[in-house]
Amino acid sequence: MRFEALSAIITFSYLLSMMIILLHALFERLTSGYVASIGVRPQLTQQFPCFQTF
Repeated sequence: MRFEALSAIITFSYLLSMMIILLHALFERLTSGYVASIGVRPQLTQQFPCFQTF
């Protein structure tokens, strides 16, 4: 019984953290200036030229 409760708590916290990470990434994508044709952030291409699409 104790192992199942601990396993359920760990699974729930893992799923909750993944939901928070995915929602944060989604809102960052919606609010920042993503270039729709390229699909990457302009800041990323300025910092790392290897990420530019040719």
